[in-house]
Amino acid sequence: MRVLIFLILLFLTSFSSQVFAQKKGYDWGYIITERGDTVEGWISDRATGSFSDFHGKLRFKREGKLFKNKYAPDDILGYGYLGVHFVSLPLVESSRLFKTSYLLRNGADRIFLRVVERNECLNHYEIEFIQDDSFIILSYPVFHKPGSREMVRVTQGVLGLKKKRLSEYFSDCNSLLQAIDSQQITTLQEVYDFYCDKCR
Repeated sequence: MRVLIFLILLFLTSFSSQVFAQKKGYDWGYIITERGDTVEGWISDRATGSFSDFHGKLRFKREGKLFKNKYAPDDILGYGYLGVHFVSLPLVESSRLFKTSYLLRNGADRIFLRVVERNECLNHYEIEFIQDDSFIILSYPVFHKPGSREMVRVTQGVLGLKKKRLSEYFSDCNSLLQAIDSQQITTLQEVYDFYCDKCR
């Protein structure tokens, strides 16, 4: 009888600690392994609350497993949870003469980018960051033409579209450049939709 009670208490303790862990920053999601396999489990990529911050590595726990694995961007191809998706890409950010470039380079350290919209025409990602130990997660948008080695930052905060950089990046579509220059197009989504509908 004592053994049975002990086993029941052990089960309840294990179950409650698992539920507690899942409520404390873990959400149901998935990872995509280097081989392209999708594995479901519990995901935690950031601390939430009054002081938000990214974990050094993604924390992943398989259903029914006691131990968690930790993955850096170089370890997996992507992950997602609660309808939010991330990809791991070898993105190098470099600045020269007040111009910042975003280049994909094989062999470079990879980072996680949040996927907003992806298709064969144009990809829209968000690069997340924490500025000056503010403990607030911020982000800025970048576009990427599939097959290109370069991305472009789309906006400059409250200043709106980065018209000059967008004109360079979308030089293959004169009608888009004219629409941006004449302020017929003023938002990120309008640029995205116009390029996919009329330039490809």
